[in-house]
Amino acid sequence: MTWNGTRAAVQSQLKAQALFRCETKVQEVVSGIEPLSDQSDVPFEDDSAWVWSLTVLPTDIPSLILVEVTVAKNGSSALGSASLKLRRWMRDPEALIQAMEEQAALQGDQSSVTTDSSSSSGSSP
Repeated sequence: MTWNGTRAAVQSQLKAQALFRCETKVQEVVSGIEPLSDQSDVPFEDDSAWVWSLTVLPTDIPSLILVEVTVAKNGSSALGSASLKLRRWMRDPEALIQAMEEQAALQGDQSSVTTDSSSSSGSSP
């Protein structure tokens, strides 16, 4: 009975640490601290026993991507091992940049049309 309690306590601590690490890594990806590109089995700086992987997947919805982060600790036994995967939908930054550039180009075209029409509408001598 004591063994089961100890095993449950260890697994609970590992799962909690996995969740914290996974949520942190997802936020680092979303905020741009980590590059938005597939990565595999990258060790954490503070504890190389923990590794993380990132998969970026397209979706059926334009300008939306699925970010999948997995963290894992491979212990010497099943008791010391844990893994967790989180998925998050996010706007594709490339699509957002492209939309902003298109908007700026349209505003630039409208500005030149406005400037041309205002300069030609002046009175003639």
